[in-house]
Amino acid sequence: MPPLEAPELWGKQYKETFSQLAQTPEQRAAAEAWLNQYKESQGYITKKEQEYADYRKRLDPIYETIRPYEGYWAQQGMSPETGVRQLLSYAEALARDPASVIPQLAQMYGVDLQSLVEEQPYVDPQVLTLQQQLQQVQGQFYQQQQQAQQQQYHRLTEEIRAFETAVDEQGNPKAPHFTRVWDSMLRLANGGLAKNIQEAYAKAIALDNELQAEIAADRAKKEAATRAAEAKKALDASRGVKSKGTEGAPPVRSAREEFAAQLAAQAN
Repeated sequence: MPPLEAPELWGKQYKETFSQLAQTPEQRAAAEAWLNQYKESQGYITKKEQEYADYRKRLDPIYETIRPYEGYWAQQGMSPETGVRQLLSYAEALARDPASVIPQLAQMYGVDLQSLVEEQPYVDPQVLTLQQQLQQVQGQFYQQQQQAQQQQYHRLTEEIRAFETAVDEQGNPKAPHFTRVWDSMLRLANGGLAKNIQEAYAKAIALDNELQAEIAADRAKKEAATRAAEAKKALDASRGVKSKGTEGAPPVRSAREEFAAQLAAQAN
């Protein structure tokens, strides 16, 4: 006969008793019945646990909704069940016959409906309709205005990015000092002193004395290098020209060639 194993959850005493019954041919049937009865019980328990879980899943949100009002109902001498039942009965009565229930509720809570009506100013229905239409139009206008502002913002952002990253034919940035003068550009634009980004960039550079000095120094350095290159080129050209009578002798320089030679020497 195949062995019968006691469930793992059983205690040691029950496991030993079950093992003795299962090993005895005369008592094996009782052991099998015992084991089957345990399995049926476990199935029943599992089913009930699932039903309880489903029950909690449906009712826990409802309890979380009414829990904040338990203190109020306790002050009124009511249990939460009574309070919920009262609210539901009021809701059902209002839906069925509001004209009769509202005065009853007002009397119950000490509210004078007549005084409330007298305190409210009279508004012509047509005026009320016009006000509602005006509010609707204002809402649509505000939404369109917001969309237009967003579109303009994206357009300006793309324009600024294009200006910042633009390069010339040689691949050099057209606005190399953009990051440095960006704050000044913003101040000029906010103050209405620049019509576009190009004007803001030019004015921001012009107002930065330190940057102007650096640009001037860099320009002078480039111009000096250009003049030196041109002078060297002219000097080299003059050295290559030799007359028949002076071959082998040092060439005679003209005043212009002498000036070019001096510029080349200064550049070196």
